[in-house]
Amino acid sequence: MIKNAMQCSVCGADQWQAIPDPLPNRSITTAGVLLKQPLAKAQCGACGLLQRANADFVGNSDYYENRYADYYLRAGAEIYDAPRYRVMAEWMRAGLGNFRPQSILDVGCGAGWMMRATLEQFPDAEIEGIEPSTINTERARKEGFKVGRGKIGEAATSKQTFDLVYANNVLQHVSSPIEFLTALHGYLSSDSLLVLTCPDATRPSCEMLCTDHNHSFRPEDLVALANKTGYVVHAWLPNPGNNAVLDKQLVVFSKRGRAHAGVGRPGIAALTLPQLLTARRDYIEQWRSLDGKLCAQIEGAARTFNFGSSSWTWFLAGYCPEYWRRVDCCVVDRFSGRCLDKAVKPLGEIAADAADRLVLGVNPVTQASFAERFAAEGRAVIRWDEVVQS
Repeated sequence: MIKNAMQCSVCGADQWQAIPDPLPNRSITTAGVLLKQPLAKAQCGACGLLQRANADFVGNSDYYENRYADYYLRAGAEIYDAPRYRVMAEWMRAGLGNFRPQSILDVGCGAGWMMRATLEQFPDAEIEGIEPSTINTERARKEGFKVGRGKIGEAATSKQTFDLVYANNVLQHVSSPIEFLTALHGYLSSDSLLVLTCPDATRPSCEMLCTDHNHSFRPEDLVALANKTGYVVHAWLPNPGNNAVLDKQLVVFSKRGRAHAGVGRPGIAALTLPQLLTARRDYIEQWRSLDGKLCAQIEGAARTFNFGSSSWTWFLAGYCPEYWRRVDCCVVDRFSGRCLDKAVKPLGEIAADAADRLVLGVNPVTQASFAERFAAEGRAVIRWDEVVQS
């Protein structure tokens, strides 16, 4: 047990159980920004929250204001991500039941893609956003959305309160969840609802690898935060049955109402805190071994191509640096551009050659289907879903 001056953001304890870093001085953020600092995650010995406990939070810098835009600039991102945002908007509507908001606020709206999907579900509603990134704010405004630039408490909105406030994949990034949730009270009337989506940390997943994820929440952590900040849990939904969205949870808070009884992930037994710590450490160990295993498989290849240019490829670039050094370029379907320091080319421009290797830089749950497709095209495919379980 490590005693650390930083307190747990849920229970306030300062006893931490270290999670090993994949690399000693290298990590990557959800926007694909490589940082020369360790991942620095630890589990709270009292309540089990996973938190960045041995380093400063990335958001305490100008990262979200000036360095987050690349998330929306991935090759083909707007096309490939559209189904994911559509699924998330449908999921949110399911969590709201018969509630039909007329005014909606998107907190951390990015380039406006979730606002667009939300309006498909609630076409009669007025929607606006808050976004700290200067570039993303301007992109959303060019799409016709009303967006105030800044963080909660800084950005201007046209209304004092909204029927629905949602923050999609924001809570894990904030420096203080309690301060963030308390600040959101100001945008809610007594009849409003607050929807939060974030990764579900019931089991370890790739979200642990993001340096800018300051916290990893289980359902019980969200309930504890609600109790501390004057909310009740109106509803909780597990990840929807769609590969476009994985390892997430959705919670609906309200200022009043009846708390949801027995929030938990159906079909998966809760781990004890020692079991959870072991599972988290084992997951990181899988990533610590992956670089050497990939390098062994591409040894002697004429050329090495990485299929993909988004989050899973960023994880490979961040935590498999020797593999990444040997990659000639990234390939995707139909699009070109840049991925970190590599060119991105349309796959169709790269002729199949038995001397080349095509490494799948995509989610392990999809690698079997991609491998079957590319093998039929005569490509030598390398998958790693047996090394890293997801």
